[in-house]
Amino acid sequence: MQDCKGQNDKKIKELNKFYSLYFSAMENVDNTSENDLDLIKRKYMTSQLYEKLKKINMDYDPVINAQDVDSNWQKSIDINHVKDDLFKMCIKNSYDKSLNCTYLKVEENFKIYDIQVNDIASILNYINEDETYIEAQNNIINKDSVNAKIISGNYQYGKCSESKPSYYFIDDEGQFNFYTPKNKWVSISTTSKKNGNIYGIQYNFLTGVSGENKDLDWNNFSMKDEIAEIKVIDNNHLEFKWLGFYNLKKKQKDFLENPFNKDKNPIVLERCNK
Repeated sequence: MQDCKGQNDKKIKELNKFYSLYFSAMENVDNTSENDLDLIKRKYMTSQLYEKLKKINMDYDPVINAQDVDSNWQKSIDINHVKDDLFKMCIKNSYDKSLNCTYLKVEENFKIYDIQVNDIASILNYINEDETYIEAQNNIINKDSVNAKIISGNYQYGKCSESKPSYYFIDDEGQFNFYTPKNKWVSISTTSKKNGNIYGIQYNFLTGVSGENKDLDWNNFSMKDEIAEIKVIDNNHLEFKWLGFYNLKKKQKDFLENPFNKDKNPIVLERCNK
């Protein structure tokens, strides 16, 4: 029994090292590259879990069960042994005092080999919401697609949620809600031009104005250049390709990361409330 306790204490010590490095790297994002976070994960995770985390697309980081690191993490982090090889890491949210918790499975050699978070029982076995549509995304062969129109409604990437980026279409106009590069919520109005089976999306104006979303140069963004392209797959699915905003002052594209997932491009959007 004492040997088991000693082994679990060592695993908790290693997990504390891992999260101290991980949170510190995220906190100093201006001086941290994606490669730095990769190196930390490579050191403390099995190769299977590391590769899986690279492939999945979620609107939060399952390693910390949040979109970003909380400034109070050093004081509130708490790691405990649950049972067998399962450990629990929690951080208290300084905004509303709620807990963000992640469950980790740790091997005898102290490597993290799986993660449980929210309603996901196993990150290793997690399937992206859009994976069932990959074939449709890569093989748009509907003979009527050239004449197809976007069905009015709210479209999102993956599981529908009010807190996630969304694109609401009515005829050829739309409202696009997403996070800026500094993770600030913004809403813009768009127009579109149809060319064959492709809709060219153009920025129209900013609808949700606040001091917090000024990290983008809205006043100098072109309203003629396309910010995205959309293809109709069927009544409930759209292929979305992000192009970015054209900055007339800089004469270059701004915000090139896909606002829906900051990674894959193009992606498949699904209509909510079908």
